[in-house]
Amino acid sequence: SGAVVDTGPGEPFVIEARAFHGVTQTPLDEFIERYSATEIVEYEAPDPKAGDEWACAQIGKRYDYLAVFGRAFRTSWQDEGSWHCQELNEQRLVLAGARRFRSEPALITPNLGYMVIAHASVR
Repeated sequence: SGAVVDTGPGEPFVIEARAFHGVTQTPLDEFIERYSATEIVEYEAPDPKAGDEWACAQIGKRYDYLAVFGRAFRTSWQDEGSWHCQELNEQRLVLAGARRFRSEPALITPNLGYMVIAHASVR
């Protein structure tokens, strides 16, 4: 998963966390071509620009292997030094002001993030 960012003129891009690559910026069309199916979900947030700016500032950070392989040993999913895909997306939404969970989850998984899409608009 990744976060589509549109900063104005030019092609939108995706900020994503990928194993062996870390946090990268990928043109949207290249991101879509990589997969057999994609779904774009739009979220309402009070300050989307803040979330986008934060996500762009994460480019170059490490991929969070510990979160993927060692969930039992993690104390927080908000380690600013490394991210996996869903952690990156959820933190972006938090900083944009979107509240997605009733309480602060100890860990974030792609499945957990996908389960709360009901409050979003899918296109």
